[in-house]
Amino acid sequence: MSAKPKLRRREFWLLLGACVLILVLVPVVRHYQLRATARAYVAQLRAQGEKLDLAEVLPPVVAPDAEASAVLLEAAALLATNRNVLYRNPPQALQMVAPGRAQIGWQQPAVVDGPVSNSWAEVEAALAQDDAVLPLLRQLPPRPAFDFNLPYDQGIDKIRLPHLVASRKIAQRLSAAVLVELHRGDAATAATDVRAMLALVQGLAHDRMFITELVRMANTHLAVGASWELLQAPNVSDSELAALQQDWAALEFIRPGENALLMERAEWRRQLDKWRDSSIALREDLGYSPLTWDELLSAEDLQANLRRIKYRMDLLRWRYWWSYADELHALQSEQVVLGTLRQARTNESMFALAEQQDKQLEALGNAATNSGAGIGPGRFDLRHLLSAPVQVQELFFGKVMQAETSRRMVVTAIALKRYQLKNGQFPEKLAELTPDVLPIAPIDPMSGQPFHYRREGADGFLLYSVGKDGVDDGGDASNGSSSKSMYWLKGRDWVWPQPVR
Repeated sequence: MSAKPKLRRREFWLLLGACVLILVLVPVVRHYQLRATARAYVAQLRAQGEKLDLAEVLPPVVAPDAEASAVLLEAAALLATNRNVLYRNPPQALQMVAPGRAQIGWQQPAVVDGPVSNSWAEVEAALAQDDAVLPLLRQLPPRPAFDFNLPYDQGIDKIRLPHLVASRKIAQRLSAAVLVELHRGDAATAATDVRAMLALVQGLAHDRMFITELVRMANTHLAVGASWELLQAPNVSDSELAALQQDWAALEFIRPGENALLMERAEWRRQLDKWRDSSIALREDLGYSPLTWDELLSAEDLQANLRRIKYRMDLLRWRYWWSYADELHALQSEQVVLGTLRQARTNESMFALAEQQDKQLEALGNAATNSGAGIGPGRFDLRHLLSAPVQVQELFFGKVMQAETSRRMVVTAIALKRYQLKNGQFPEKLAELTPDVLPIAPIDPMSGQPFHYRREGADGFLLYSVGKDGVDDGGDASNGSSSKSMYWLKGRDWVWPQPVR
């Protein structure tokens, strides 16, 4: 009679032991499965020749004759002492007044911004305080590289980039100088200062930082406006325009963008290894402070403490399980963005590439990830700690499309002006620009086809890209919405502005 109870107790303990074993083994097995999948994808990327480690993506050594970081820093220090009208109300280049139409800034009777108005004499007097700065910037070589010896091995979040703010201020000051010089009829100096703006954009490409690329594009937008203003000058020469055209043609956004994304990937992978190796490093970097027993048992903030306990458990889950799925998703997503940039090196339609990128990312389930809500207890789903920042990079290609379209359109507009100077009128077709003014026919990067163009009247033309939607709307510069934005790259078609005379 006693054998059955003993048998039942043994079965109970065997069953309990089996349950405990399963509870232990399943997470362990899952950990190794996830890790193996992530490692297999990393191995696949390496086999394809992808650069994944920091040492593989560091910027090259800069030749001494091209290194010009000291010029930028010296100019920025000098500008810091000139806090006057050029900070409060600088002259603005390429001010849109209607879709496809802009006023010539340097022809205006005064510099007006809302209720603030300054005479050109006041602006010129303020600019005269930069007499030591502008000649310095004009000495920049056409293809400089600003090597600030950034400590990439310390992590992107630890790198300080004061030179980016400095470059923005310098670009703004140069833009103001261009308008002042054009107002007094000095097109030659204005052309030199536009070239200095482009040298600034060129030099920053050495950084290989995502944020640096965004600043480069912002500075490029200023240079587009300054170039547009220069093209309206009646006394600009062909030689000045030829040099400027060369500088614009030499700018790159696709390859530097790829380099920046490769650096970002190498950096977060290095950070990932650190976080997996040390729970303390993970907690510190995410701003988590461990609970004391007194805090834990405090009844006054019990709910908050329970959330913090859950967050600590989530950190454990992240280190051993979530991080591998997140790593795989981040790598796959970045590979899509990198692939899109690489395809864009050809004259293939960037609009088609953007659509392809969206579909590929959607197939990866990117819509389900976070959109950058911050990190820390209760503020971020740790399951997407790595892949959430990648979503910002997904939007990067749109910035590249605008920058590359602007670059090619400026080159084309300069070539059209040079043709007019030589022949007394604009060409009937863009094909007439080659090979004398342009080596090859200008291509709209959005469509992969030539820009749309027609001559209008004796001294005007219509030049446009099909724009973000890839549809030719006949040069419709309106934005088709209630938005009042006058930014020239917001229309149905991206139309090179014509001046209001």
